[in-house]
Amino acid sequence: MYKAKTFKLLIVHIILLLTANITTTYAQTNNSEKLKETINENYDQFTQFIKDNKPAKLAATLYTEDAKFYPPNGMMVQGTEGVTKAFQGMIGSGIVIEPVAQEVEIFGNHAYEYGIGTVYNNEGKKIRKERYVCIWKNVDGEWKIYRDIVQGVE
Repeated sequence: MYKAKTFKLLIVHIILLLTANITTTYAQTNNSEKLKETINENYDQFTQFIKDNKPAKLAATLYTEDAKFYPPNGMMVQGTEGVTKAFQGMIGSGIVIEPVAQEVEIFGNHAYEYGIGTVYNNEGKKIRKERYVCIWKNVDGEWKIYRDIVQGVE
């Protein structure tokens, strides 16, 4: 009788743990999907800042102050000043970038994002697609890019 009660109690605990784990996983997935939507909305701004020739606004709005950006075929730049200069160069060369988040996972105060960016010339002709990975950081309730690594051609 004692073993049967212990076994039933063990089964109840296992069911409760599994239910809690499923609920947590669902909540995390749901939050990741919401963040993916937010990131893609931010990327609409990102592209508009490029089209409007506003690299400083792009860097200040979307990147953390201590951001690191690794552009394709370029040297790593740091901080919003470095990000501004990097995008100034890209804008000066006549390109427009439209990133789209494909996959987002939240890990506490940080999130990982994998995406594909389409690069166009200033006449709207598609030049190439690039893969990238960003680490986002929640800064005072706003998600900003903390690390941005562009791999290159998809």
